[in-house]
Amino acid sequence: MALIHDASEYVIGDMISPVKGYISGEFNNLKTKIEQAVHLRFGLESKIPVNIKKIIKTADLNSAYLEAIRLAGFTQEEALKYIGNPPANADKYCVKPLTTQ
Repeated sequence: MALIHDASEYVIGDMISPVKGYISGEFNNLKTKIEQAVHLRFGLESKIPVNIKKIIKTADLNSAYLEAIRLAGFTQEEALKYIGNPPANADKYCVKPLTTQ
């Protein structure tokens, strides 16, 4: 479930949070239906259990923080402002961009 939790974005595209908030009702309904279809395709429960959803959200935020400071050129202050607290031991993680080839 964690590996495919953003599969709906492949179908409908990813949007920035303010846009998602503006169109939240219909967007969330569509996203949920696509997510359920993907889960069924891979033999998973149609809904992500709350405890698993929390773990995935934490991993997403940790990844976003590390991407911001290691790849996108954000300062730590900017990352804290826009993403939140860094993951524990963030300085231990090495994030290196790879080529597409």
